[in-house]
Amino acid sequence: MFRLLLFSSILITLMCCSGNSTDSRSTESPKVTAADTVHLQPGTFYPALTAANSQRRYSLYIPTNYRSGQKLPLLLFLDPHADGRAPINNYRTLADQYGFLLLVSLDAKNGMTLPESGAIVGDLIAEANRLLPTAPSSVFLVGFSGGAKAALAASISTPGIASVIYCGAAFPPKTLSTEIPSLAMTGLRDMNFSEVLYYTAALDTLAFRHSLVVSENDHRWPTTREFEPAILWCMTNRCKSGAICDTTGIKKLTQSYLASIQQETDPVMKDFKLRHLVACTDGILPTESNLQLLMQNKNSVGFDQRLRQFTDELTYEQQVKKELQESFQSKDLVWWSNRIRRLRSTTGTVNDRLLGFVSLGAYLYSRNAVDQLKTDQSGHYIDIYRMADPKNPEWAFLSACRSMQLGETTVAMTSLNTAVQLGFDDAEKLVQEKTLTGLQQEPAFQSLVAKLRQ
Repeated sequence: MFRLLLFSSILITLMCCSGNSTDSRSTESPKVTAADTVHLQPGTFYPALTAANSQRRYSLYIPTNYRSGQKLPLLLFLDPHADGRAPINNYRTLADQYGFLLLVSLDAKNGMTLPESGAIVGDLIAEANRLLPTAPSSVFLVGFSGGAKAALAASISTPGIASVIYCGAAFPPKTLSTEIPSLAMTGLRDMNFSEVLYYTAALDTLAFRHSLVVSENDHRWPTTREFEPAILWCMTNRCKSGAICDTTGIKKLTQSYLASIQQETDPVMKDFKLRHLVACTDGILPTESNLQLLMQNKNSVGFDQRLRQFTDELTYEQQVKKELQESFQSKDLVWWSNRIRRLRSTTGTVNDRLLGFVSLGAYLYSRNAVDQLKTDQSGHYIDIYRMADPKNPEWAFLSACRSMQLGETTVAMTSLNTAVQLGFDDAEKLVQEKTLTGLQQEPAFQSLVAKLRQ
């Protein structure tokens, strides 16, 4: 099992170092403004600021309830694409409701080493302490996917972080353990679900507080509603650290979370939620009733059976992942077509995660083969990628790269147009991709880039 978990971690680490992603959101940066020239206004989104001392770039949102001189907690986000839009768009309403500053690095992204991203985190914390109205001991570092790994690593090496929240990725158990309060967030359909689960379970042997939030969704930033338990975690951790306690906000979030728990029909999912509620409120609010709910759920009819099913599913998933990994370089496309069709034939969270695993593996093998000019191999892996994840624009983008290596300009443009139709919208990635240099002077390529920049 450990060897498979290690492979899964290597896949994600390679993705972090590749400089590319299966997500095609634009990384084109807006015009940067010097932070020292900005007068912070409540309810304002600053898409691109630069720090005077370090020249680090970041997006910033000031909540509507901010008052001049007020010290507020800060959520510092690491997006795998250095995209400031997704976290701020998702969580600005929560920031307004509960009084959080939102800051997203525009420099830390996939393709950097962990020490490089850690240095960026340190510089941004220094910037927050210098310029922003940040409360002491109230910087919460939040990362997604490759950014989750960077956040976990930074939490060990960077002072000034109150807690780390890692979403959609982790490390192999006991290989890199955070030494501050930590919260894991993952989805039942996330290809890295088991990775996050096993990493978090290994923290049970440590003295630092930690918790886990599980949603129903796949590999992406949590939605606004899904992120509410993280806000509860941050607010209660502020209380436990001796900072100001917003008991009104904590009670409001607790009531909302209890309502979602009461609606939960899966006893294992209910167990996850109740454990997180107890982890947050212990020592802050009376927890006897929550502990009673936890025990009632554990003793309920069907809990043991569902837990065995859940455990069996994880065991099965690890076995199939091993089979799939060994098949990337040994099985032909007929085998892959049949295997992917079997995964699609039965709906369920496990098969969704396995298809995501194939998609990620095929992407990494494809990208590596393209970079090494191995066109026969890249064609094989791109075909697997397309079969596993046909709506992902990245397979078409990589297909265009391969076509240019084969001297097939017209075919490459057709593939790029397919990528755009599937949702590709990163003009700068087109311009910077070395394999597409031969298309730079083509009118069709220039027109496509101009369209994406509009």
